[in-house]
Amino acid sequence: MPMEYTTEELIINDSFINYCLGRNAEDILFWEEMAHARPDLALRMQEAAEIVLGLHIMLQREARDGMDESPFETERRSPFRRILPYAAAVAAAALVGWLVWGMTVRHGGMQQDMAALGKGTNGKEIAHTYVTQRGERRFFVLPDSTRIYLGAGSELRLAEGFAASNREVHLSGEALFDVPAHAELPFIVHSQGQDVNVLGTLFNVKAYPEEAVIETSLIRGKVELVLPGSTRRWPLMPNQKMIVNRMGGDPGIIGGKSGKLVLLPLSYSAKDSAVIETVWAKGRLEIVNESFADIRKELERWYNVNIEIKDKAVEGYTFTATFTHEDIGEILKILQQTYYFNYEISGNKITITK
Repeated sequence: MPMEYTTEELIINDSFINYCLGRNAEDILFWEEMAHARPDLALRMQEAAEIVLGLHIMLQREARDGMDESPFETERRSPFRRILPYAAAVAAAALVGWLVWGMTVRHGGMQQDMAALGKGTNGKEIAHTYVTQRGERRFFVLPDSTRIYLGAGSELRLAEGFAASNREVHLSGEALFDVPAHAELPFIVHSQGQDVNVLGTLFNVKAYPEEAVIETSLIRGKVELVLPGSTRRWPLMPNQKMIVNRMGGDPGIIGGKSGKLVLLPLSYSAKDSAVIETVWAKGRLEIVNESFADIRKELERWYNVNIEIKDKAVEGYTFTATFTHEDIGEILKILQQTYYFNYEISGNKITITK
């Protein structure tokens, strides 16, 4: 194969498509080594990968039974492969359309940050870390072929020996995981307040340290939650989510609206039946009857801003809305249509008053 690749050549290259979609370990290794050795090519690889992933997502068949398909799921019967040769001719147009989906991915969305760290909460040495800043989302493939979207303002750390002697990661923030099955090496997600044991599945974990609850949502497969200091495993089935209250409560309470653990069904958008817990990975911000105080945290992460709400009454305003490509100013104007409030934007600081 030639050593020089244009963006158009990359997006119709079978090996490169496998790399983007995490389908083949040899292809993944080849292109990772190519990107490391050729920084100039890495930039074109990033551009091409965004087109491939964007087309892949757009060509997915929307589920009709209430289950929203993952942005990772391969639609085997789709015309994806037949359409790709024509993508080269419309690469520029595809990029413009892709920017709508990828506005929060930012630069370096396919790169991996590797840094030596100390020990994790379970005492194992930490080997590598993947980080997103506020206003940034990233997609990457782990050494075991697990595919991950990492949400804004998040960090995922791998234990030393990952994919060889263990498959343990430490999450602070939010991530959507697509984990291949490996009976001998179960995949374990550690976060402050719970562990998630996985055999092979698609699931989302939201565990920001500044928030009082951890939310685990299961799309397919099966996971088990383990709380600190406990050996009991709490199973989670598809179409369910478990909310863990870090502030305490009785861990024996399941269901209802109070207690240490709350088991609920997944939420679906009234607009298109998409799973609300995972639409963030498609560049979509879904707000359903949430208070301004809760929305503030999400907006700060998505747009890398600091929001100060001066009036307690405004914090209690509740909103329902869907956003995809709007900037923060446009979002605030739309929210004003439900409850009027005043706001002032100065750089990355936003002040809101009644």
